[in-house]
Amino acid sequence: MAEHLLSFKGCSVFITQRLPRLSCGSALSLAGLKRRLQALALEALALVVALSGLASPATAQTPLTVEQLPPPAAVIEDLQADIRRLEQEIGSLRLGKPPAAETTSPVTDRLASVEKSLGKLVDAADKKKKDDATMPSFKLNGQMQADQIYFGQDLVGRSAVGDLQDGAQFRRLRIGARGTAFEVFEYSLGVDFALANNPSYLDNYIEWKQLPWLQNIRVGHFFEPFSLERVTQNRNNTFMERSLVDTFAPARNMGVMTYGNTENELATRGHRHLSHQQRQHRQRFV
Repeated sequence: MAEHLLSFKGCSVFITQRLPRLSCGSALSLAGLKRRLQALALEALALVVALSGLASPATAQTPLTVEQLPPPAAVIEDLQADIRRLEQEIGSLRLGKPPAAETTSPVTDRLASVEKSLGKLVDAADKKKKDDATMPSFKLNGQMQADQIYFGQDLVGRSAVGDLQDGAQFRRLRIGARGTAFEVFEYSLGVDFALANNPSYLDNYIEWKQLPWLQNIRVGHFFEPFSLERVTQNRNNTFMERSLVDTFAPARNMGVMTYGNTENELATRGHRHLSHQQRQHRQRFV
């Protein structure tokens, strides 16, 4: 829409022209468009005549006030541009083609390009994650903890318990591996070499996940589902040794265990079956 207000010699000329934008579904007929173009041409001619009257000598000394009026040349150029646009849209309608889409701004084009690039990165990451889930993984790990002790004794202490020797030894010296395969299998292997010539087995099991009803089933050598402190990895404990209450918790044993949680994840459950021989044997290093 173009609006123009001219004031000169005590009179005003107010021109308002609304130019509808056409589309394939526009109800405006070709005859109506022609009439609209003719009206635009007449208004443009009237504007030119009014501007030429402003420049005449008879009105040269009359004060001229222009309110919200762009330069005359710019007004004419806008009208000519609207006429050309309407002519193009009429030609498109005659050929049965939709009018040309509006040109997008550089900011919009840049934003669309960034969104497209991000979409490609997300798709690539999802594909890599999916491919990795179908391939076995192997993660090697190890742990080393050492103890050192110093005894301060007087004569009474030495006579009561003997001369205690200072020393140092490994508390944990472990090597292991963990991994997954095909999204539903998990395995763990581990051995502790802290005691010289007497290695002990750690977590050595195979586990199936996402099973119906049972949810998860584990077979091998592992901790029984008893005592939160016991099943917490010692790397995450504050001290090297667990508390005195942990003495009553069972150690790792051979057996089969199923575990899972309720649908709302408010409760967990576990059931295990362990060999009698292993239940009577406590490992020294856990």
